[in-house]
Amino acid sequence: MQQALDCRICGRKFSKRGGIRHLCAESIADFARFDIDAQDMCMSCAMDKVKELSLVREERLGDLKTELKECQAKLLQEIEVFTTPHPETWTSGVKGVVSGYAVIGVGAFTGLSNVLTDFFGGESEEYLKKIRMAERRAINVAKMQAMEMGANVISGIRLEVKSGSTGILLVSCVGTALEHGVVNMPEFARMRELSTEYHKVKGERLPIVAGTSESYAELCPDKDEKFHMPAYL
Repeated sequence: MQQALDCRICGRKFSKRGGIRHLCAESIADFARFDIDAQDMCMSCAMDKVKELSLVREERLGDLKTELKECQAKLLQEIEVFTTPHPETWTSGVKGVVSGYAVIGVGAFTGLSNVLTDFFGGESEEYLKKIRMAERRAINVAKMQAMEMGANVISGIRLEVKSGSTGILLVSCVGTALEHGVVNMPEFARMRELSTEYHKVKGERLPIVAGTSESYAELCPDKDEKFHMPAYL
């Protein structure tokens, strides 16, 4: 098959002595993995096609993440949390123990500001804000675990806050997950689908640097098809 004299996209002429050259058969086959017909196309134009695919991919990832957040926020609101133990009549719906953890850094300057506010009899608002934020995250992580178990209630919840010597705070949340009433499984199933698609799209690798062996990595979705519950977004 006779090769074209110029690129069918940009129109620039091919040259065997240097400059713009024809893509080799191996490169054309590599681009075909991404559904790009690179026949009679220069490397620059072929990589432009890859950039277009990358932009579409990033846009899809953004849409999926937005939809995941909305779905997740709706489900998190449906999980009820109690500090008191559940009634004995609910024992049949017990799913097991759930836990959630959140680690945040407070930093040296935050510690200094706490010393100053304590010295003057005040209260460190920033420090308290970080603790509250960590508490919410720990509870939400426990809620996500409860949803994965098919529960919609967490009873006997206990929160603990511990400070480390390296300027970090660890907030833990432990409780008993149980099913009581109607669990919104269709919405949860939808979140599973969104999460699976998100991880699949995110796992796709596109060429980055032209002309190197690392440029043409295969599409590589996660080999493990098992659903991975997304962390609290």
